Amino acid sequence: MNFISHESYHLLWRCLIAAVLLGPGCAWGASPFTKEFTEESPKQAVAWAKPLADGPLKVLFIAPRFTLGDVAELEVRVDLEYETAGLWTATSLGYDPVALTPLPEHGSPEEMLARLDALLDVRWHVIVLANFNTRILPDAVLSRILDQVAGGTGLLTAHLHDATDSRLMTVLQVLPQEEGAPSIAAGVGECAFPGNALLDTIGSVQLHEKGRVVTLDYPGDPPENHCLIQVPSDPVDLDTAYENNAYALVIRALCIAARRTNEVRILNVQDVAPSGPNDLEIPPDFYPEFVQSMRDSVVAQPSRPFRILLNEPADQRYTVQVQLRRKDSDTQISYQDKTPLQRGDVAHLVEIPAGPGEYLLDAWLYTRSGVADWFTANVVIPGWPEFYDLYLEKKWLLPNDSLEISLKVRPIVSPDRRAAVYARAQDGFGRIVSSAVQGVDNSGGTVTLRLHFSDLLSSLIKVEVFALDSEPRPFSEWELHRAYRELRYLSVRRPDRLENLELIAATEELRDYAAGHSLKALSEAGVTAVHAPGGEAAIVVAARNHLGLVPELTRVAAEQARDGVFREPCLNSPDYRERLDIELREKTVKHWAGSSTRYSLGNRNYLGGTEENICQCGYCMSVFQETLREDYGSIVDLNEAWGTQFGDWDFVEVPRDIGPGHGGSPSPWMDFREFMTRQFTEFHHWAHDRIAVADAEGKVGARFAGDTSIYYGYDWPGLFQYLDFISADYSPLFFEKVHSYATQGSLSGITLRDTRCFEDGAWLSWLPWRLALNQVGALWLDTLWGNAHHAAPYAWMRPDGSLTPEFNLLAGTVCRIRDSVGPLLYAAETRPPNIAVYDSPYSRYLSGVNDEYADTCRQSQEAAAQLLRFAGFSFQFVSKTRLVALDPAVFPVLVLPFCRALDEDERDALRAYVKSGGALIADVIPGTFDSHGRRVSEQGINDIFGISPADTARVVQAVLEPVDAGSATAKDAGWASVDASVVAGAGIALARAGETAAWIVNRAGNGHTFLLNHPFRAVQRQGNRRILPAEGKAVAVFLRDLPGMADRLSTASEPFLGSICQYQFGDARIYAVLADVDAPKQKVRLPLQRDSFVYNALTGELISRPHRHTFIMEPGNVEVVSCLSYEVEELVLEVPKVAFVGQRLPLRIIVQPEKDRAGKHLFLVDLLPANRPALPWYRRSIPAAAGIAEVYLPLAMNELPGWYTVRVHDSLTGLETTAALKIASPTE
Repeated sequence: MNFISHESYHLLWRCLIAAVLLGPGCAWGASPFTKEFTEESPKQAVAWAKPLADGPLKVLFIAPRFTLGDVAELEVRVDLEYETAGLWTATSLGYDPVALTPLPEHGSPEEMLARLDALLDVRWHVIVLANFNTRILPDAVLSRILDQVAGGTGLLTAHLHDATDSRLMTVLQVLPQEEGAPSIAAGVGECAFPGNALLDTIGSVQLHEKGRVVTLDYPGDPPENHCLIQVPSDPVDLDTAYENNAYALVIRALCIAARRTNEVRILNVQDVAPSGPNDLEIPPDFYPEFVQSMRDSVVAQPSRPFRILLNEPADQRYTVQVQLRRKDSDTQISYQDKTPLQRGDVAHLVEIPAGPGEYLLDAWLYTRSGVADWFTANVVIPGWPEFYDLYLEKKWLLPNDSLEISLKVRPIVSPDRRAAVYARAQDGFGRIVSSAVQGVDNSGGTVTLRLHFSDLLSSLIKVEVFALDSEPRPFSEWELHRAYRELRYLSVRRPDRLENLELIAATEELRDYAAGHSLKALSEAGVTAVHAPGGEAAIVVAARNHLGLVPELTRVAAEQARDGVFREPCLNSPDYRERLDIELREKTVKHWAGSSTRYSLGNRNYLGGTEENICQCGYCMSVFQETLREDYGSIVDLNEAWGTQFGDWDFVEVPRDIGPGHGGSPSPWMDFREFMTRQFTEFHHWAHDRIAVADAEGKVGARFAGDTSIYYGYDWPGLFQYLDFISADYSPLFFEKVHSYATQGSLSGITLRDTRCFEDGAWLSWLPWRLALNQVGALWLDTLWGNAHHAAPYAWMRPDGSLTPEFNLLAGTVCRIRDSVGPLLYAAETRPPNIAVYDSPYSRYLSGVNDEYADTCRQSQEAAAQLLRFAGFSFQFVSKTRLVALDPAVFPVLVLPFCRALDEDERDALRAYVKSGGALIADVIPGTFDSHGRRVSEQGINDIFGISPADTARVVQAVLEPVDAGSATAKDAGWASVDASVVAGAGIALARAGETAAWIVNRAGNGHTFLLNHPFRAVQRQGNRRILPAEGKAVAVFLRDLPGMADRLSTASEPFLGSICQYQFGDARIYAVLADVDAPKQKVRLPLQRDSFVYNALTGELISRPHRHTFIMEPGNVEVVSCLSYEVEELVLEVPKVAFVGQRLPLRIIVQPEKDRAGKHLFLVDLLPANRPALPWYRRSIPAAAGIAEVYLPLAMNELPGWYTVRVHDSLTGLETTAALKIASPTE
């Protein structure tokens, strides 16, 4: 046996290395890549077959309407001429006219059948059936499809819901497989499908006479928002690279079905770079590190050769293009080879700049007419430098923080080799916010770097670590793209303070590509946050789309009751609470950073979704029995109230036939409803506290359904007390509850379920202004889009992924508010209301079981709120907790709408309130029932109102006639439901209904009272007119005559149909006027002073002669004016001439008044690149105590150098100023 010395081996390898390095096209100095490679736009869709050789594919897509977004995505990747037949859902051709109100303009089954018939008159290359059950297709339609296939049209099926014995499956099961058919998966890159399924097992090709039938049998369940592709089982894998590859598979299937595959195809792409001797050629006594270093020296080249192999010799000349991609990278590098692939060639060599790491290498063959074939290879390139054991000391960051990174670089024998380890941090806006570099010699070992962070603006940071064969220096994206890389994500804890009107999208789990595309469109249109089930994927998806995240940690809702009485899960179950306790704390820790310290307990929470008396399990009944014992004291009193004969508390149960529609005592139903509502409220309190254990500074809330059913269990005062933010479906009354109970600066607000909220679209531009003027912090949107099983005809987005006109109108108004006076309105102080409206919980329950009046407590509350708004008085709903300590000095007036059921504490509070000088306004006699629904007669309440009612009410319909029959009020007195048993005692009746006294005023000690003796009646609309109930004027007169009532704002036209609000910001007084949408043109004159300088805050105009200025208010119009004691002569903005990337940009803003000293102002600061919109992440809202503010903007390290404009808008006056500056790199 002949042995070769180590020295001989070393010489041989050095010669091999020299030969490789000096070979043609591989020399360092001869690289021609500078002009031929192009870096493409970030996250660009890969155009697999665009243009497609021999022209576009003609395709008919039949799929559920809200899954057809795949077609739009497909069109940017392949040449198509197509039509779509958007089915209503996966199980229905069109809508059900009985179940849908109002009917949409299109979508009936008849229209869909007519469309299908018309479309099948056309000859298609391919017909696609995707993500539905074909049983919904009539036999005639299915037959016509199969006839086209038999004639040569291709058929592609994907995600079909058919049973194995369906008509279509019966046909497909007997079709033969096509021998020698092209592989659907050939040349398709990794897609991360569920179960790591092999692509070769997904597709099959069959023959139906002349046509091909291609079936894509994806693993996993059909996606809800896609019809053609499958999504990863783990939402964390929702990467653009995988999405592009998934569409490549579909395009391949379409081409095969249409018989549009090229005869000459790419068979494989091989890495043919020298790799050194194989294991058999290495002497056994060589150290592994030495062997590896030899291999490293062989492959360390500026470019790397790859051989494109064909399945057969080329039949013509082809142009070759290659592209290099990476997962989770914004960079795509394309290279068009100048040397064409010649006819007869079976292989072609291309060279690309690629260093160690994992890549997706795409290769195309082009003819003169377009793409003939393409292929994606998953490439792993070995080499040095590379590292392992990457470790980050933290999993989250603070806005000002540092992060230590450690890793290990394996050594290399060559003493002259040097490497650099480069780390950078990129936020969710794509801004590089920190970087560090460390040199490494050939010995490798542990490398430590530290990234420093300041002024982080995003809730997500992507940390990328690269190893480069170079000395430490600045590196280009080109160099980084070909370097060994690993990355990690870290969330950032950034507590947000609400400074403007938030627009929040409430969605289901973000687990497919379509949801990401939709969120991007919503974000660009003005949505600021997304409410969705939490998780790592949700944090990443939200941040990538520049949205805040309100993670849904659980949901508290029971859709149905088991056996009609049991709630599952029971809110009092110890096992359920123990599990949920652990779950809430764990999820809170996971979202401690990344969610802006906001957490949600659910989307559309409610006690029960049906009208059943739940929960009557052992846990709940035990607590309920103890509650009854405390309330009644003795079982005898309970039996008397309930009409039962229980012998002991342990035997008490809820009677079966109770509640609305059932006779008997109302007490059992009222007691149980009050108990379960309290359980639902206290459960949210308990869940809030569980989250607070893990994050004491966190804000916890939930979204609820509409207040349309008493069985939902909503006690708004209690829920607002225990939760930090609440949203529920919009109603005028719930808006007043939010305005009354919500904490200012929270995410509490109203939810618009879909575009049906208002009949007239003009209301959509009016509602955001009403929220802003009343300082309600958030507008929530539900039903953003539909899916395969939910047609959502009135969703805020269209099936093609575009935004509806209704959404654009709504979001456009929100953006206008944010860009002008929004920050000012939310920062200003408002005049506190001086009227309290009592929100009686027991009376609401009584309305469900007592039918003496046709009206309900809820209707009366809404009518009372209308009357007060119409009369120009500000008010606030108050709960029982506040009622018992209500101070007439704070609230001189208390309104009691339909407060028929009061407990002893509430009645005592009313007497004490009047005794202290308060004024009461009631529609019907308050407190005629107790909290259990038992009728009571308390002389103390009667004496307060100066009446003597009978023991039993006698409600009759009668015409109201004011005592002063000659007054204008008498004309519209109208019919009312009056209690004929009421007799005026000490009180004075201002109206009568037949022989019955009404509108009874009384002086009770230091207090005053006003009893209508009929429910509040709503303001009626006739066109753009309002018909005010007669009692409206009587109540307004009563209020104005009360001592201690502040004057309301007066207008030139009485009454004003809309809202007039007054604010104080520093020394400035602000007025905002909003006209109702359905009001006529009106004139408004505000109490502006002659010597004030009044600015139109929306236009920046200085109003001359303000004391005589009249505002002409068109329907839905808004005006905001600011009254200052000085005129602003100039708004000065001081900026440096040059600012450098990666550093802070200092700004100084000065208000220069003509005289005196400037007061408090509020500035909106924006940074605008040349000829581009403002960069939203740099917006700042800056208060200036004395007209002077200093602020800085943290510029990114990758900010594009060039000319920029700083724009400052003074929200107080509407004035603006700008200044130009140059942003440069430190090397300039």
